[in-house]
Amino acid sequence: ASTAGQVASDILSAQEQQQQQKQGLSAEICVEIIRACGLQAAVIEAERCLGGSSSLLGRARHLGPHPYVTMELPASSSDKRLPTIKTPFQAQTFCPQFHYKQLIPLKLDGSTVTTLATQDC
Repeated sequence: ASTAGQVASDILSAQEQQQQQKQGLSAEICVEIIRACGLQAAVIEAERCLGGSSSLLGRARHLGPHPYVTMELPASSSDKRLPTIKTPFQAQTFCPQFHYKQLIPLKLDGSTVTTLATQDC
């Protein structure tokens, strides 16, 4: 009787593991955006692309742009879509210090791990 009980317990345990693998494990990924650099060169290049005499970037060239960061993480087929990460904008600066942190909840299954591991960073 104990052998039959152990077999039944092993079968239930295996079924629970399969169900958990299908559902995935709940996890969080922490994304931190600390600072940006190279913005003065980017403004100069943008001005060059606009013809060099554009007044659109005149003030930004001297004082800095209003930078912010928008970032999307790759999603697997099991995640409908991971939320977009957006920092607040910084008032005119070439060296913004964001010190922004966001926790992104996700389900870790085989597909999600493969997607995160194979994307170019």
